[in-house]
Amino acid sequence: MGHRVAFALLAAALSMTLAAGSVMAATPIYHGPRTSRVVALTFDDGWSAARTRQILGILRSNGVAATFFPYARAMRYGVSTWRAVVAAGYPVGNHTVSHLRLTGISNAAIRYQVCGFRAIADPILGVPSIDWFRPPYGSWNSRVAAVSASCGYAHQLLWDVDSVDWSRITPARIAWRSLAGTSGSIVLLHAGPYNTPYALQRIINGYRARGFRFVTIPQLLGNDG
Repeated sequence: MGHRVAFALLAAALSMTLAAGSVMAATPIYHGPRTSRVVALTFDDGWSAARTRQILGILRSNGVAATFFPYARAMRYGVSTWRAVVAAGYPVGNHTVSHLRLTGISNAAIRYQVCGFRAIADPILGVPSIDWFRPPYGSWNSRVAAVSASCGYAHQLLWDVDSVDWSRITPARIAWRSLAGTSGSIVLLHAGPYNTPYALQRIINGYRARGFRFVTIPQLLGNDG
C-alpha cells in the first residue's frame, strides 16, 4: 500500500472516530497551581535564531528556568541554536510544524502539524522534545483537542499572561504586560520579535523583586504531560 493511500485511510479513520466522539480530547491548561510563588516563562515560535540566542544568554546569565515552544520548520534555520538551548537544560515543546491556525484546516492537516513535529524537531535537538503541545495563536477547538490527544498530547498548553510582544510594542510595555502574573502563572513571550530580549531583564528583575521563582512547564505542571 502506498504512503499516500495509507495516510488517506488513516485520516479517514480519524475523522470517523472524531465524528463518533470516542477520542479523548486534550484539555486546556492556562496556568499552574496557585499555591506556590512561581512563574513559568515560555517562548514561542523561534523564527529568529539570533534573538533566540540573545534570550538564551539572558536566561543563563540570570539562572532563570524557562520553556521554549518553536515550530519545527523555524528550527531548521538555527540547528546550532536549538542544540545550545537543550544543552543548557531548557525543555522544548511542540508548536506544530509550520505555525498554521489549526482550527481552519482539516483533521488530516492538523494531524500532520501536531504529530509531524517530533520527526523534524527531535533530530535537530538531539534529544526528545517534551510531551507538551501549544497550539499556534492559542487557537483550538474540539477537533484540535481530539487530534492532538491522538498524537500523544494530553493537554493544550495556553497561558494566563500575554506579553503581546509580537505587536512591536516597546520593551517597557512588554515588561509591564509580562509582569501581570501571579502564583502559578504561565507567561507568553516569543523568540523572534526584536524587542523581546530587551524586555527580558526587566521581567526577571520585576518578578524576583516580588519574591517569585522561575520554573519550567514540566516543573510547574508535572512530567506526565
